[in-house]
Parts: sequence; structure tokens; C-alpha cells
Amino acid sequence: MSYFKSVNLLDENGTPYGVKHVNNKPRVSSVPYYVDIAEGNVADHNDVYKFGNNDAVGTTQESIWNEGGLYPWVAIDAAAGQVTVSSDSAQDAAAGTGAATVQIYGISSVTGTDQNEIITLTGQTPVTSTLSYSRIFRMICRTAGSASTTLENAGTIYTGTGTVTTGKPAIVWALVSPARNQTLQAVWTVPAGKTFYMTDASFSVGGSKGAEGVMMVRPPGEMFQVKFLAHHAGGVDYIPFSFPLMFTAGTDIDMRATAGANGTEIGATFSGWYE
Repeated sequence: MSYFKSVNLLDENGTPYGVKHVNNKPRVSSVPYYVDIAEGNVADHNDVYKFGNNDAVGTTQESIWNEGGLYPWVAIDAAAGQVTVSSDSAQDAAAGTGAATVQIYGISSVTGTDQNEIITLTGQTPVTSTLSYSRIFRMICRTAGSASTTLENAGTIYTGTGTVTTGKPAIVWALVSPARNQTLQAVWTVPAGKTFYMTDASFSVGGSKGAEGVMMVRPPGEMFQVKFLAHHAGGVDYIPFSFPLMFTAGTDIDMRATAGANGTEIGATFSGWYE
């Protein structure tokens, strides 16, 4: 006597479902874990890709962001709360030739979690955010002014705190350079309740002068620490992490560089996911 047993597959509601097959073989498609995260197939997982550029790194260490110099972490820590958004050009306004609205992304100073909002620009006159922030890590110009023919921001658009002078705040948290429509800053903070897994990073150097790229990381309540360091002269230095680097909630990440000669253009990136 022979016995035949069958296996039924059930979905989360207990409903049976079949498996597609080709020539009596199950049809299977397997994708990398990162792809599933990017497609939103893994609950409570979010992808991260940060990229920045500094047009003129000097012979002392600077962060890779388009304001230049070191990112003002300590000043931002002390100024957490509502921020202002403004441009150094009057043309970045609803009726202007530049950008009309900008979306700011950051971390809540109340909950420590991700948040964002859209600001309608009024040129050099600062507009105060509705939400309160402890970090601003991205700005994206969303719509153009009614007189725009280029669909690009006319001036430098700033988010920050303190006195605003001709559109620029005393403490710059983030900025969009003219015609870029988005921030270029390789700095970021892990949101509350999350853990970040970094899968890769890179530095790129314009010209033939040598430079030192370094990733500085500040765990909560501690000082900045070196997590990797690279030396290169021109081109791109890409660093994959076979075992992703893990950073806990509240950790600040700051990609920095020191150039062999003043005025060296350096870019940096890092990516991964948080859960």
C-alpha cells in the first residue's frame, strides 16, 4: 500500500494558494535583501543613501557638505526647535524665477523620529517651520516660481536658526546651492528607536592632489570617533562593508576630508538601511 501526502501552502489569512511553475518546476525569483527593503517589502525597514560635496576642501579637516568647514553639530544641539527657511535671492518665491516651495526632512526635537514638511518660500524673508527639529538632513525644491523658465532655485536656500541676514541664518543646518534643487551633505543622524546598518561608503577627489577621507561617528553622549580612513589622489575610493557597520539610535555620522592643497573638490557617500 502506498500513501501520498500533500502539502498545502496558506497565506496569512489561512487561504490556500498555489505556486507557479515552469515545466513542472517551481518558478522562483530571489532578490537581494537590500532590494526587498527598497521596494518596501520588509516591514519597518528604510533605505538610506546620503551624498555630499564640498567644492573647496582645504588643508584642515572639513565636512563634506556644500557650506564648507566643519558641520556645526554643537551649535545645532543647542539650538534645537523650530527652524527658518530662506534664500539669499528674492527670486526664490511663489512669483519668482527660482524655487517656490522646498521640503525639509529631519528629526523631531520632541520624539527623535523622522519628520518632514513643505515650506513656501518668500525670498530673503525667513519662514518659520511648523514642526520642531533637532536635525535637518535633507532639503528638496519641489515646485518652481511662476516666472521660472529653468525650473531651478535661483539663490542659495538655507534652513537654520538665529538671526537671518540677507537670507542666510546665523547657524546653517542645511542648504541648497543655486540650480541644485537638493542638498549635498554627507551627514546624518540615526532616528530614535532605530538601528542603522551601513553597507558601503565612498570618497571622490577632483584633480590630482591627494586627500584624506575619514568617517567620524559620534555615539550618543560621546565624542566623535574615526570609523574608517582612506587616502587617495583623484578618482573614486569605494568601500564596501562585507559585514555592515552597525550604529545605534542617536548616532551622528559625519563624512570629512583633508586635502593636500586648498580648493580641492571632494565628494562622499554612504548607504545602508535602518530598522
